[in-house]
Amino acid sequence: MEQNNYNVTQNMVNKLSDGQKFSNFLELSTYLNILNKSGKPLGGNSKKHFLEELNRFVEFKKEGKRFVIVKIRPDNEVLPPLPTRNKGKFSLRLQNQIAYHLLKECDGSSWMEFFWTPTAILRACGMTNKNFYQYSEDLHGEDTFWAEIVGTPLESVAREQMDEFRENLAADAETFQQCTKSTMVGYIESALKSMAKNKEIFFEDCPAVFINHDPEEYHIPSEDQKAIYMKMYTNVLHEFYTSSGRVCQSEQDVFLTGRLHEFYEELDNRFKEIFTYDLARPMYHITIEPNSLKRSAARTEYKLQQQSFHEMNDAMCENIPTLSTVRRGRAVLEENPEYYNDASQPPFRFVHRQLSDEVLQLFIDGMIRVPANSGIPRAGFKWYGSYKR
Repeated sequence: MEQNNYNVTQNMVNKLSDGQKFSNFLELSTYLNILNKSGKPLGGNSKKHFLEELNRFVEFKKEGKRFVIVKIRPDNEVLPPLPTRNKGKFSLRLQNQIAYHLLKECDGSSWMEFFWTPTAILRACGMTNKNFYQYSEDLHGEDTFWAEIVGTPLESVAREQMDEFRENLAADAETFQQCTKSTMVGYIESALKSMAKNKEIFFEDCPAVFINHDPEEYHIPSEDQKAIYMKMYTNVLHEFYTSSGRVCQSEQDVFLTGRLHEFYEELDNRFKEIFTYDLARPMYHITIEPNSLKRSAARTEYKLQQQSFHEMNDAMCENIPTLSTVRRGRAVLEENPEYYNDASQPPFRFVHRQLSDEVLQLFIDGMIRVPANSGIPRAGFKWYGSYKR
């Protein structure tokens, strides 16, 4: 919580308390000493950024102009750092990759409509390799696979140590996957929004597309179905609790409990009880018209697609290890040394298990890096309804 461009500091959080009220943003700003050089409260994007950052550490609500501090979030409930604000720095490269895949699927005669999953688009654009979504699960699998990844002979490690090391490494890999995916999806959405703004594509970020496997079919839910789905989702979410006993309010809350896989399993099971589809997944719904899309290819920097693909992958391999949201690792529960001198302190506290350079490199090589001699993967589009070319 470093002071930088009106970021929230630990001293600010310490000054606040549960139930505290401020008549307006000026009073809150004065109390926390975040007035600008002219002695006035922040405005515009600075105010928005500050309140988003404050929400990470303090749960508050607005009542008209008043700000009410609901609670100070415990260490284990602090929200993750905000995504990088420079989401557009890879936009031109990604627009080039996206246009390449879309034009490759066009027959050149008419518009087309389909879905593209975050999983498929990340790999198709060179941001991850084929192991990205199974790496943490494979670490729980066969001993030979685990030994090959870690590079440690199993005979040299005691069984108890090996199991603990494997469990920790798999948990770190899952956290790495979640954090990098969140960042990369931000880059992808920035590129898609730029293309949509220029009327080269239409796209919608669908939180839930209903899917059938046999026959394969993808369906955008109706308004009634959306309402039922959201209620079902909230009911499942509220069946999970944080380590402090608070009802989970987001998937991030569930993730910090280490029960995200269990949450998804329960969500899928409940979904099949209510709907006549197999499951629901987030997808991008994209509509294209070939001539409009060609404008995107024309205005992006021309490079051989194979070269562009691998440049994107190299950029991700260099960029991801520099992100604080990735390096900070997962939150683990440890004994609180201050508890023995101060009984008012909690006996346990959450600290972040920062990833070492060696582990980061292991994950980059295992989940991000694409071999130099590999070709560009297929796009992996899913056609709207039952329509296929």
